[in-house]
Amino acid sequence: MSAPVTSLADAKTARVAADHERAEWLVSLADGFNSQADLFQRAGTLGGRPLLRIPLRQVLLATKGIGDQKAAHILARVQTVLGVKIPVRKMTVGWLLDSRAGGRRAMAWQDVTTSLRSEPWPGFPYSSRLVNAVGGHQSSANRGEHL
Repeated sequence: MSAPVTSLADAKTARVAADHERAEWLVSLADGFNSQADLFQRAGTLGGRPLLRIPLRQVLLATKGIGDQKAAHILARVQTVLGVKIPVRKMTVGWLLDSRAGGRRAMAWQDVTTSLRSEPWPGFPYSSRLVNAVGGHQSSANRGEHL
């Protein structure tokens, strides 16, 4: 059985729609409406297949606070963590989510892009971090008082 024949007009329409969806997601990422995780989750669905072709460099550059140098550093670090050397242009969302990698690429991405730094509490390092019953921080001045 032969594959169904697609007309040139249908192929062009599909390409334009895919380009539009990729652009929409990159703009929503840049505007802060969606996160990288949202984009990756959508790309993993049947309707999000066009997103698999987005280069990871574009994903990084569309993320607030990341410029050319930081994007290059992140991509190089992902390659180092994975122990691979591939052209950056081949590092796409599809490459990241490829099931044949067993999640190693996604874990490396998460490891490299997640900051472990957190803001210290008031009084750091001279007072301990105290948390009240509703999850807010308690100042060291209230240390001995009952709430």
